[in-house]
Amino acid sequence: MYESALETGDHFGEFRLWVERLPLNERFPFPYGFRDLRYNSEKAVIGIVSGVGTARAAACVMALGMDPRFDLSRAYWLVAGIAGVNPLEASVGSAAWVEWVVDADLAFEIDAREIPAEWSTGYLPLGKTRPYEEPIEADGGRWVYRLDPALVAWAYRLTAVWALTTRRRCRRPGRATSVSRQPKPRLLSCAAMRSAARPSGTVLC
Repeated sequence: MYESALETGDHFGEFRLWVERLPLNERFPFPYGFRDLRYNSEKAVIGIVSGVGTARAAACVMALGMDPRFDLSRAYWLVAGIAGVNPLEASVGSAAWVEWVVDADLAFEIDAREIPAEWSTGYLPLGKTRPYEEPIEADGGRWVYRLDPALVAWAYRLTAVWALTTRRRCRRPGRATSVSRQPKPRLLSCAAMRSAARPSGTVLC
């Protein structure tokens, strides 16, 4: 979703390493998208930076899907991005394959100063009147999406043998949880919550 305008070089971003290491050396003008498309003709891989937020991502992917230059009828999609994680569960440099995605934007949130005393949170799903209210909708309803479990499992097995490392300068001294106490980078298989907001804190999260 995010990358600086440079797309290459030593800087923070979600797309740079794909451009440099896959590599994605070719460019296609993409006037209806966030920026030009990147391409590897040998591997038939297209790279797209959608821009931050669901509105930009939806518009960019729709523009790509309707672009007459490409036939995506048999394409596989890999959505890559940076995410947060409980620092006691995984560290900087860890990677995750996600089977379940929860859209956390579709919810009610009541000011924590005004919730009933017995509630642990003011965050509750649409259609519910209190946190963790049963029953859970069997199909995940309007906010839970499941990727192909066999495909996710295959991807996990394929990459499980890779050793992950963290460059020393990625560490952030002064944090409440020091890097020395964090687990080593590792490969995870998990669920993910996506939201336009970035929650933080031991109580909220």
